[in-house]
Amino acid sequence: MPNFNQNEFNSIREVAMSQLTSASKLEAYAKDCDCEETKAMFTNAAASSKQSAQKLTNML
Repeated sequence: MPNFNQNEFNSIREVAMSQLTSASKLEAYAKDCDCEETKAMFTNAAASSKQSAQKLTNML
């Protein structure tokens, strides 16, 4: 596990939280879509954002 200073730790945590916020918004957009292709695009993007957040969190 890398040793991060406080600023690095806070930055990584902030980006992870931003990714989770994005995932939540993308899931909401997907829920409102009538087009299955667009719905899938938003759903996949949300899953990718969640995965990124998890990877960042695991670094901490």
